Amino acid sequence: MKLEGKKFAFTFIVEMTHDRGMLSTTDQAVADWLARFKRQGHLGNTLLVLHSDHGPRRESLRRTYTGKLEERLPFLAITLPESYKRSHPEAQRQLKANQDRLTTPHDLYATYVHMIGLYEYLNLYRIPGSSLLRGMSLLEPIPASRRCAEAGIEVHWCACVRWSNVSTHDPLYNRSAEALVQYINSLTSTGATRSLCATRYLRTIDYVLEQSPDTKLLRFRASLDNDHFIPGFHKENVGHANKTTYSIKIVTGPGEGVYESTMFYIKAEDRFILDYRSISRVNSYNEEPSCVRETYPHLNKFCYCTQYLT
Repeated sequence: MKLEGKKFAFTFIVEMTHDRGMLSTTDQAVADWLARFKRQGHLGNTLLVLHSDHGPRRESLRRTYTGKLEERLPFLAITLPESYKRSHPEAQRQLKANQDRLTTPHDLYATYVHMIGLYEYLNLYRIPGSSLLRGMSLLEPIPASRRCAEAGIEVHWCACVRWSNVSTHDPLYNRSAEALVQYINSLTSTGATRSLCATRYLRTIDYVLEQSPDTKLLRFRASLDNDHFIPGFHKENVGHANKTTYSIKIVTGPGEGVYESTMFYIKAEDRFILDYRSISRVNSYNEEPSCVRETYPHLNKFCYCTQYLT
């Protein structure tokens, strides 16, 4: 793509990383390419961005807490053109400051638009109730108080949530796990898949976590400045806890399907709310869903084909 002499190139490399988990074998090749790119003088007028779309999803590391964070915090490295850093020193300083801020791929898009100068393509969408743009340029200030909800990040994928352990004696400990299994079965037990997919059952519960109340969020009153960078708070918490957020991890049979899910419990109605988009299959399903792989690919992480029952 050419824009008045400007060029844009996008390369998506997954062969060694997506299914094989052999990222380290590419280290030297990537390092050599970066060194050659710099040696040939391309960094003088090139914005170079190297990033991943997510961390490991199905390796042994993923079954740990560190792995859970790795999946949600993909790698991102940005090098501004030397010429741009000289003409826009504040942009370089702001980019460094934003490395300690909550950012998303929407911000990366806004940064590209900013750098290329195509401001008419900037997405001005705001999450309802938020004063901040969902996508903010990384070359401009991003508030340290920015929260996942303001950035359009669902609770299931938010790495900034505080959690506390739910006691095994709490009735909701087992009920939440059973609710997840029941929901998974509801996805595979309708229509043509009814006879193809086996009924999942609960083997073990790894953990059940409850989202800890965000006292700053409960006390937030309004922004104190026109740019919405200085928050104002009530002296005491406001609101109530009618809806509780849970994060759980379970192992199911047949086979050994390991799932993580974020769900909501509505206390007044005594029911759970689940969404398939907030359920992660932590381990590889291999050939388990072969009977639906071509016709119902969205069920791959949920279906255990009855043909494999022994």
